[in-house]
Amino acid sequence: MSVLWIVRHGLAGSKERWRPTDDRYRPLSRSGIVQAQRLTDWFASRARSITAVCTSPTVRCASTVLAVAEARGLDLRLDARLAVGDPAGALALAESVLETSTPAGGAVLCTHGEVMGPLLASLVPDCFTGADRRCAKGALWELVAGPDGERRARYVVPGPEAAGPDG
Repeated sequence: MSVLWIVRHGLAGSKERWRPTDDRYRPLSRSGIVQAQRLTDWFASRARSITAVCTSPTVRCASTVLAVAEARGLDLRLDARLAVGDPAGALALAESVLETSTPAGGAVLCTHGEVMGPLLASLVPDCFTGADRRCAKGALWELVAGPDGERRARYVVPGPEAAGPDG
């Protein structure tokens, strides 16, 4: 059984107000920083071992999962295939991760909404249909692939409860 967590980056500042205009450097907003912390807390309290954290090279994606990598002593891997514009590359990366991960651990991929929809539709077409086509910023999809090749997916929006009863 292998596991892959696909994360959509947290909320970022407005594209229209961002100066300079190079969108790759647009940071998380205050709300996005809170979402990144909730995501980190969720992984700390619920997830199995994480063996790799890969992200689109944009600042908002890297900032969303940096603490997840740091908490496990992992390097944050920047991968241009997770940026907008390379759906085939993102799918190849995700398939490779699913094929090489072990029951002991899985990988986190952080990307953009424009990438998540087509990626999930390709990876789990039976699960990612109709009402389950959600991809909120700061949320994730947990994909589990069984030894028989069957894949299951679960949508997760980490909330304040992810930190536990003491916040």
